Amino acid sequence: MVNSKVTLLAWLTLSWLCQPLFGQQPAGGRVTVLAPADSKPITTATVVFTDLAEKGRIQQQSVPTDAKGFTQNPYAKKTAVFIYAIGYEKISDTLRAGESKSYFMKPLNVKLNDVIVTGQYGANTADKSVYKVRVIGEDRIKAQGAVNLRDVLTNDLNIRLSNDPVLGSSMTMMGVGGENVKILIDGVPMVGRTNGNLDLTQINLNNIERIEIVEGPLSVSYGTNALGGAINLITKKDQKNTVEGRVSTYYESVGQYNFDGRIGFTKKKHSLQLTGGRNFFDGYAVKDTSRFKDWKPKEQYFGNLNYSYRFKALTLRYSGEYFWELITNRGQRRQPYYENALDDYYRTQRVNNSVALSGKVAKYNVNLIAAYNYFDRRKNTYFKDLTTLTQELTPNISDHDTTAFGLIMSRGTISTSKQREGDKKTICNYEAGYDFNHENMLGKRIKDKVQTIGDYAAFVSAEFSPVKQWVFRPGVRYAYNTVYKAPIIPSLNILYSTDKGISVRASYARGFRAPSLKELYFNFVDVNHNIVGNENLKAESSNNFSLNFTWRTAPKNTVLKTDVSAFYNQIENMITLAQVVGTSYTYANIGRYNSMGLQGSVDYWVGKFRFGVGGSYIGRSGVDVSTISYSPEGRSTIAFTSEKAGLNVSLFYKYTGRLQTFYKSVDGQILQNFISAYSTMDITASKFLWKRRINITAGCKNLMNVTNVQANVQGGVHGAGSNTAPMAWGRTVFVKLDINLTK
Repeated sequence: MVNSKVTLLAWLTLSWLCQPLFGQQPAGGRVTVLAPADSKPITTATVVFTDLAEKGRIQQQSVPTDAKGFTQNPYAKKTAVFIYAIGYEKISDTLRAGESKSYFMKPLNVKLNDVIVTGQYGANTADKSVYKVRVIGEDRIKAQGAVNLRDVLTNDLNIRLSNDPVLGSSMTMMGVGGENVKILIDGVPMVGRTNGNLDLTQINLNNIERIEIVEGPLSVSYGTNALGGAINLITKKDQKNTVEGRVSTYYESVGQYNFDGRIGFTKKKHSLQLTGGRNFFDGYAVKDTSRFKDWKPKEQYFGNLNYSYRFKALTLRYSGEYFWELITNRGQRRQPYYENALDDYYRTQRVNNSVALSGKVAKYNVNLIAAYNYFDRRKNTYFKDLTTLTQELTPNISDHDTTAFGLIMSRGTISTSKQREGDKKTICNYEAGYDFNHENMLGKRIKDKVQTIGDYAAFVSAEFSPVKQWVFRPGVRYAYNTVYKAPIIPSLNILYSTDKGISVRASYARGFRAPSLKELYFNFVDVNHNIVGNENLKAESSNNFSLNFTWRTAPKNTVLKTDVSAFYNQIENMITLAQVVGTSYTYANIGRYNSMGLQGSVDYWVGKFRFGVGGSYIGRSGVDVSTISYSPEGRSTIAFTSEKAGLNVSLFYKYTGRLQTFYKSVDGQILQNFISAYSTMDITASKFLWKRRINITAGCKNLMNVTNVQANVQGGVHGAGSNTAPMAWGRTVFVKLDINLTK
């Protein structure tokens, strides 16, 4: 009997001692936090419970919502509730003992405050970020009928697209491109740059929630390849129902036939989504031929698996992606009898795997990512007998090649994101992190068949706000590169904002980029190519200065946003593919390269209508060329949206001015390239049917019927010079059908 009492006393004592460690057991009702438009759970909300029955010492707990928007009240009696989430108005309420309740959070005007994560200490709104961040949401992706990243960037200012018949679509941003624009998916950098560029048509948008574009260097946070800016694609992660399904089909009159689907499951703390699809393009020729196509036939298969497990304030996620592509380059019939041809096949596969842990530990935001990405591209040439329709591999070894890239990376940050309490209290948040990148490249055209490069860095930054209107964010990055000596990289961002919607941003950022493995060790010489790497390349470094002014106001049922920006970008030892003689090219440092520009835009929402207009003027120059070449751009948007009718009609227009560039070849000759001006216009309409289960989008792309534009290109890696440049495949009509299998 004595032993039983001792055991009971010990158990009660242990329970009392462990109570502060493990917290109280849930005793009250359940709180559900939802969005008002579609009752979708808000998974980013925090609910603060305060026990009103406790006298004396205040008892309070902060509990995040789970995947279904649920939280459990830890107190059994009368409780005060305070709910907040980025992008929504705050809620205060009082709950009776044991009461359960659902709250519908009213969104802030999202036209003013897009929620962003790129370069932030925690989820933040665009107006509070020290960076200028542009957000392309899912609504715009659908309105444009965009299939891939190239499609959705067609109408953006400061972004120029170019096309190669085999290498695909590439881009420049703020006057620089190639290796200097970082493209990420959920913070994980993509690999597989051919000729320095990622093919934008290989980046499908079927599982993308939004795209965040940061202009200017992000080298402190993201390291190399971020001199011109960063584009971060955020995937869909949450769902409303226990089981969800969706299928989508797309047809375009040029010969595109696409199909994809998504199915998702969620149960308690577990969530699983599977997506997959097939894209097929039949090819396009400006002058119709039976075989040769200016735009090569292309077939793609892709699939994604995303799993997440949520425990307390942390979320563990795994993401796996597989992508496969076949490009068919059918050659011209060969003389003298035109009975055979040489056909090239380019097969690409991409495998991405990542594990991420994010959330709060005590008062700190923790984000950890580990990933392995693999990319390979195989080229084979076949001799095609057009009389028997048989084919066989050509005996020439140089007709066949495999090039592969592998990246092992890990990135981790710990930060704080305290909110201001009152107008006088000084706020200081900080972030510390590491960035580990180990990349290898292998192939028979690579020196010694395989080469590796590593970049290992630590970085810190702080956001200091002495008064409500001002935020200062200094940062510094120190890196060790296995091939080049990396300098210390500093940055300083300043934000001034007022309650009247005025924001002024000023920044200075230093950048650094070591030459890529391809620029150093690649050698490719055949009938169509003559590219030689250069092991004597110097690393690039840059200085970027930018200034941005934004004014936002929302009187009554209207919204007006005005944005004006200026930037100056100076790159030392810029690396480019330079012409040596004839069709021979090598990678070379061309000295100093400058880009500078002005941009302005006005967007106006009134009722169901949106009007937007903007323009930019970007100049480019080199140290050995006294002439600065300027290029104008303009864009306009008109949209009508009726939520009640489930209808959206949009018109997108962009003017791309004449692009003229001067550069110095390795032999000292000053060469000039230019591409003539052209305009593009798209018009689309979408309509929801059957209680919003079906969405039909249809429209006409490239109303101006742009194909090849006049150009003067002094040679290229695929052969001799040309007097035209491919821009688009002419006017087309499209229709897209989305079917939501669950409501």
